[in-house]
Amino acid sequence: MTAKANTERKKAAIYCRISLDKKRGTSREREGVKRQLEDCKLMCRMNGYEIYDIYEDNSISAHATEEKKGKERAGYNRMIEDFKQGKFEVIVAWKLDRLTRSVSGLEDMLKELAGQGLCICTTDLGGSEQDLTKADAVMLAQLMATFAQFESSRKSERQKTAIRARAQAGIMRSGKRSFGYDGKNNIIEEEAKIVRAIYEAYDKGSSMGAITRALRGEDDGTLPGFPTSDPVSVIDAKKQGVQPPARKWGMHATTTILRNPKYAGYMYHAPIGNDGKHQQYDSNWRDWIVRDENGDFVKGVNFEAIVDEDLWWRVQDRRDQNLIDSRGRLIPRKGGRKSIGSGLYLCGVCGK
Repeated sequence: MTAKANTERKKAAIYCRISLDKKRGTSREREGVKRQLEDCKLMCRMNGYEIYDIYEDNSISAHATEEKKGKERAGYNRMIEDFKQGKFEVIVAWKLDRLTRSVSGLEDMLKELAGQGLCICTTDLGGSEQDLTKADAVMLAQLMATFAQFESSRKSERQKTAIRARAQAGIMRSGKRSFGYDGKNNIIEEEAKIVRAIYEAYDKGSSMGAITRALRGEDDGTLPGFPTSDPVSVIDAKKQGVQPPARKWGMHATTTILRNPKYAGYMYHAPIGNDGKHQQYDSNWRDWIVRDENGDFVKGVNFEAIVDEDLWWRVQDRRDQNLIDSRGRLIPRKGGRKSIGSGLYLCGVCGK
């Protein structure tokens, strides 16, 4: 590559992105985007570009923004708006997959910007300027986007296979923690006592609503002396010294604890529904428990149970078969009775 001979230098925007910054929050953070920036600056010098601005998205997935619509790339969005306003002519990125990891994402970018004379410059496109108003450049970019999408899908398959294999070996992943355990699956005894209290109260006939209210400190007199607690997000925020979210313990948290096989020492692997989301604990929860090649439940090897297995199964049986009304009476979930009011309320017209 050689520098351009023309005296009028094009203005270029440098875009850097990394999906996961493993050093985020440390003194070594942003190392990935810093390495990209060095190569991008070199391409600008080789092509004779004047750098207009540097745009950055650290530890943000392009796939999440394009397919799941779960995150926003603030740096990318700001860059696109600046291009529309004519502040620069070329986007310089380390590789094309820093801009997009799917063919559909590239097509969206082309539809939005190609009509305004968009040019890009990346290492995998030869390090020279590619005019995306030209058919040859578009075809080359589409091929690279196709390969990026393929690699992303293949990586996802490998990760899912590895996660499933670890689960069948009884190895619970670290990271996002369950109430009662820390991020490395060690028991937090203060929280474990609350987990046991929830199970024992439900096993003795208390309703989920009464337990949840008692946990919030709003006991109606049915569970005197019951321990209170904040949800995990609030507890962890307080420990980290940051502003905690305005959340109270809710029914979902209580349901999660009563359904989670981990509390009995079982391995679980969250099934994914057709919508791409994890299924809830009250929906086909048995699918969460991992079985070995003989069909037996797999016990965890890197964490301990908090409640007795028999107690856990009794709670599951009651959760499956019964509800309890506001007066403390059990309502069997049979014969179509799926609501708390079933068998209690009478129709004002027909009397049934």
